[in-house]
Amino acid sequence: MKSYSVGAGNTIRLGKEGRGSGQRSFAVSAGVQNFGYAAVPVLGVLFVTEESGDGVLGVLFVHSLGVELALWVFGVVILTASFSQLRKHLLNGPVIGVLLGLLMSYSGLWKWFEPDGNLIGGAIRQAVNWLGVCAFPTALFLVGATLFDLVRRESMDWKVVTGGVLVRNVMMSAVILCAAKSLPVAEELRQVLVVQAAMPAAVTPIILTRLFGGQPQVAVQVVVATSVVSLVSMPLWVALGMAWVF
Repeated sequence: MKSYSVGAGNTIRLGKEGRGSGQRSFAVSAGVQNFGYAAVPVLGVLFVTEESGDGVLGVLFVHSLGVELALWVFGVVILTASFSQLRKHLLNGPVIGVLLGLLMSYSGLWKWFEPDGNLIGGAIRQAVNWLGVCAFPTALFLVGATLFDLVRRESMDWKVVTGGVLVRNVMMSAVILCAAKSLPVAEELRQVLVVQAAMPAAVTPIILTRLFGGQPQVAVQVVVATSVVSLVSMPLWVALGMAWVF
């Protein structure tokens, strides 16, 4: 029997027969693209100009909110086959942050935090900006430590690796590009979808599988394999999307 710590003294203990074959962990891992900060620099290079502005980044953050909610709803349900865990995990930091940002954008409260507006609002905005700048490298350190901890203890399963690459880097990329081409959506959302189609697997499912009794080693192998392959596949899918969708 193996134990998995989930913090605050809580531990999930599952026997080998309770963990299954890893199909649920694979489905959640291969089915979700990297929807966080990784897409920001790519979108910035491709679509953010002086003429167009950075509105596409706001669309990306709203899109990420939808993916985050779907992951914590359907991802948790897939892993646990139960809805009992949703309520306490649905409202987390990224979700609350994007919701507050949308509220401030539509209400005009964001003007209170302009650097030239007032001293308190400008100071709060600068502090949040510094935290945001720190978030990406800090996340990379945490992700790298988690990957190293799991990879060094588990051997690669080539069925998982091959399946993850085929699902994430080929099949889902094609599906997302088809959605960007055919759906009646705003131009900025098409741009977001083109970049999202090229992204490797997200890291969040590694956390979910550890929290909800899945197989983290399956999620790690999917993330590592799709990230390595994306070094070649990402520019190809982006180039295809730019030529076909637009």
